[in-house]
Amino acid sequence: MKKITAIIVSIITALTLALSCGAEASSVGAAEDVSPYLKKASAWANKNIVLEAGEKESDMLVIANCKYNGNSAYKNYCADLKDYITENMGSFGNEEWLRAALTMVCAGGETTLDGDTDIIHSAVFLNDKLSTAEELSWALIIVGEADAKPLTTVVNTADSLIYKLLQLQKEDGSFEGENRVIATAYALNALSYFTKTNDNAKEAVPVITDTLAAMYKNGEITDCRELSAAISGLTSSGINVLSDSRFEGISRKLTKLMNKDGGYGEVKGDPSQPEATIAAYYGLISAVSGAAAKPVTMDEAAGMMGAFLNMFIVLLLIFGVIAVMNLIRKKREKDGKTDE
Repeated sequence: MKKITAIIVSIITALTLALSCGAEASSVGAAEDVSPYLKKASAWANKNIVLEAGEKESDMLVIANCKYNGNSAYKNYCADLKDYITENMGSFGNEEWLRAALTMVCAGGETTLDGDTDIIHSAVFLNDKLSTAEELSWALIIVGEADAKPLTTVVNTADSLIYKLLQLQKEDGSFEGENRVIATAYALNALSYFTKTNDNAKEAVPVITDTLAAMYKNGEITDCRELSAAISGLTSSGINVLSDSRFEGISRKLTKLMNKDGGYGEVKGDPSQPEATIAAYYGLISAVSGAAAKPVTMDEAAGMMGAFLNMFIVLLLIFGVIAVMNLIRKKREKDGKTDE
């Protein structure tokens, strides 16, 4: 009887291993680890850019750092930025308002200035000069990040900004701007915040994702700013660029553009430039955070289902073996035999 049991256990073990191997074969292969490149870009940016509240490169670095490490270190920066806004807001254009507002939101600063001025209201809800795809996208990102709601009568709401942005969408799903790829990626990033609250945003996101996929396939997404914007936009919409086959190698293209010192330039080999490096830094953060979120792809879902079915089959085999062993034991007892 012991020999029979040993044989049965061996068979079950062999079946389990075989089924497990089948499940592993259907899983998605490991993607490139971009973490070392992210650390190098972060190190370059934080070494070579002096933080001065209100300066473009400084504000953008703070936004990236807050996404990478959290905003607990920027209390003093927010206080300085608040003073800068108070002193200079009379001369602000859309870019300054939007950047200052997003920086304050990401860094966890107080958005209400002395008096009745609220930064988000001034930059977004009361701003009747927002017109380009990039400006409307930035405005929506601010509202989405802050989960902001108008407190008074306003000229813009999230829904109206979404409507205005989608009015600028081309037939192929893209958006025009200084750079078509970047404008389209920004729009995807912005609309991703509102897919649960706005049907137009919900319908637009997969269309824009397909548009970026076509751009990537056609070789239109090449420099570090384009690659970074695309990665950030796609990640915000739930796409894992490290495993989605439509964007295979997109993170590798970005890491290959890194200079030896960890920075980025417009052209590989040029001296590293702050704006280009910050853009790449943000894109690498998005790639890593998107991979950490691990959205389930169709291949992964199929693999999980296969593993579940395999486990179910093994359990049935085990129960079947136990039933057979009980029958054998009862027959042996009936025949007056004992276990060896």
